Amino acid sequence: MLYAFISFMAKKKNKLKIFLIVSFFLFVFITIINNYSEQISGIRIGRILTLMFENPDKLVLIDDSINERFVHLFFPIYGFFENWGLPHGYSQYADFMDDCYNNPDLNYLVTDYTLNNKIIRIMSGWGSILFELGAVGLLLLYVIVKNLKIIVEGKMKYVIILGFIGLLANAVSFATALLPFTIGNIIYLAEKKKKNMYENNF
Repeated sequence: MLYAFISFMAKKKNKLKIFLIVSFFLFVFITIINNYSEQISGIRIGRILTLMFENPDKLVLIDDSINERFVHLFFPIYGFFENWGLPHGYSQYADFMDDCYNNPDLNYLVTDYTLNNKIIRIMSGWGSILFELGAVGLLLLYVIVKNLKIIVEGKMKYVIILGFIGLLANAVSFATALLPFTIGNIIYLAEKKKKNMYENNF
């Protein structure tokens, strides 16, 4: 259903209609937030939206849950670049985060809630791969993108690829059985498609 909706949205003849519909809903959305901010601030999503509009520069600090997800993605990637792409290994993240907490250039990005919950595991797929394996983790990104480009066709190819990559930025561990199974199937389908294309050419 999602793929059909995206494909429908991508058709050229619908671009003006889509633009008008999106503009209308965006206008209604902003109007509701501006006029009813006090009423909706009592619920969590309302509080987040209100604070996001009033203080967009503090987006990652307005909610503890958002901040925790941000920390699990930003700091591992920061550690990846800070260590020049060299692997940290599997047991260094807690010590690395302690150093970040004591760094005045970084600790302002962490809320008290996240700070009090001592982080010992990285709850981000790409964060864990890049932090623990270093530049070797980029090979996995290359393999995923290369094989998805083979099996996914049409105008929405890169939207689907970016969506899959974005999904792995969340709390999806590569240690779970489902994720390696999915990546293995992507590789299998890509190899099968290449084999069929080769056979059809001869």
